[in-house]
Amino acid sequence: MGSSGGGKRGSDGGMPSIETVVSSDSARLAAQAVLLFVGVLWHTAMVVAALPLLLVQNALLSIAPGKTREPSSSVRFYKGKVTHTRHSPKEHSFTYAVRMAVVSLDRPPTWFAGQQRDHLTADAARAATGTRGRVELLTHPACLGYVQNPISVYYCHDEDGVLRACIAEVTNTPWAERTSFVFRPGQPGGGERVRKALHVSPLMDMDAKWRIDTAEPGERLRLSVLCTEHPTLRGPTRGGGFFGAWLEGELDRERPAARNEEAGLGTLLRYGFQPHRVAWWIYSQAVTLLWKGVPFYGPPGLGPLCSACRGSAHGHPKRADTQEFFWWAPAKGWPWQT
Repeated sequence: MGSSGGGKRGSDGGMPSIETVVSSDSARLAAQAVLLFVGVLWHTAMVVAALPLLLVQNALLSIAPGKTREPSSSVRFYKGKVTHTRHSPKEHSFTYAVRMAVVSLDRPPTWFAGQQRDHLTADAARAATGTRGRVELLTHPACLGYVQNPISVYYCHDEDGVLRACIAEVTNTPWAERTSFVFRPGQPGGGERVRKALHVSPLMDMDAKWRIDTAEPGERLRLSVLCTEHPTLRGPTRGGGFFGAWLEGELDRERPAARNEEAGLGTLLRYGFQPHRVAWWIYSQAVTLLWKGVPFYGPPGLGPLCSACRGSAHGHPKRADTQEFFWWAPAKGWPWQT
């Protein structure tokens, strides 16, 4: 995405008045609030409508387990937890349970067809990383037409089967803007050092670096993202990390290829409707942080952010096919575009 071409101009060719800008921002914020409220009602109604049938189906499945629809070679699920901890400007931590999919992009499961357009193909991921082997994607499957993936990770292997590079795909909420970049797993110092290239949360400014790390998903799964090197915020982790998010999981041996809504009653109750649960945690914790007095930061605008990132020096790998350090996808339209 290219940088913006300057501010909007009024009908007389000059810059718009402060009153016009404030009115436009107010209308956009009001529209966002309405859409969020309607979205909550709609998706809650969808869950309520679907739940009775899913309860019956999964109760029967728990009594008489059937064969999983998908082969384990196309997808495998990991059960675990996500922990968020921030040390500054306010102490805050929370943990929630997750069951995430690692999808083979060379042989994806049938249910992934409707979600594929939101992600890179295996060939596109290989081109971006310069690898020639299999590609797997860590992600939350869509549920009832709803997707919520704060971060997805591509694991790109060479022909010898060794993990060579990863791609992080970071999406903010509620704007649904996205940035992606290549990183090397297993880097010292807490992971690959990457400039913060997206306004992920309105409760954190842009003056930080990311440290991102992961490992080959095998029996266990792990992913960590630290926010470090802030000019004023400090924490106890290496590099002065004032915020960290960790995913830890292990392979679901009982039903490794079944989706959360098709893996038995216990799995449905603990992990069902995962995108909706993730959204709940995002918004409820945001309210808690605001209540604690954490400052609110409006989005800086994707265009200026892209320009600033392109004009900076970086230490992580470039995208092999385009020689870009980052690539972005804007919000789908008004009122979410920044």
